[in-house]
Amino acid sequence: MIEKIQSVHWKLYRAKERMDELARVLSEYYKSSPGELVLDSGVFAFREKIPVPARIPLIVGDFLQNVRSALDYLVWELVIANGEIPGQHNAFPIDLTMAAYQTSITNRRRLKGINNAAAATIDAMQPYHCKNDAEKDNAPLVILDRLTNINKHRRVLLATIGSNIAPVGDPPRFYINVDYSVRTGSGIIKEANNMVAFVTLSEGPIKELEISGAIDALARFVIEEVLPPFEKFFE
Repeated sequence: MIEKIQSVHWKLYRAKERMDELARVLSEYYKSSPGELVLDSGVFAFREKIPVPARIPLIVGDFLQNVRSALDYLVWELVIANGEIPGQHNAFPIDLTMAAYQTSITNRRRLKGINNAAAATIDAMQPYHCKNDAEKDNAPLVILDRLTNINKHRRVLLATIGSNIAPVGDPPRFYINVDYSVRTGSGIIKEANNMVAFVTLSEGPIKELEISGAIDALARFVIEEVLPPFEKFFE
């Protein structure tokens, strides 16, 4: 199968290269002591001293575009596998309503040329099947599509430093372990309990989440949940 949809895997491999680059840049940024823990109205927060380098959201945008493009490449390869000739109209639709999906299929001809079973598989993955708006907003394909649309059509994604209580278990790889206390001349005022700081997006559906883990989850969803049901169409 890999040979038959090699272009899809190339895009995902390119995304992995961007993730490796992001890991290096994040590590360098965290080592620069980019912020400090402060106590504001009795609440601890990690205040940014050194702005998040523009390189970080640029890398994140490239990562997301590669993952989203892999889905469009999949449709292109499905058309070829069906013995048809793909065109500019072909793409992987991600629609929130049945009406929008029907427009993608009929007017925009997104799936023209793929066989009916493959089309039904894509239909079943559409977020318009979600039970409510909250479920739609949290659907990985919706998150991926919204972030790539911001990055592609509007501007570079905005990033900042966020903070939270550390997750239970081993310390995450891409977090800053902050000083757990704020001091004055008289000594410790208050201790923060297991607080960590991290780069996050300041807009979009995954804002306030640690950036590398959030986007990696989107790629894993595509690799582990979206692609496997299509393997039979390339046998």
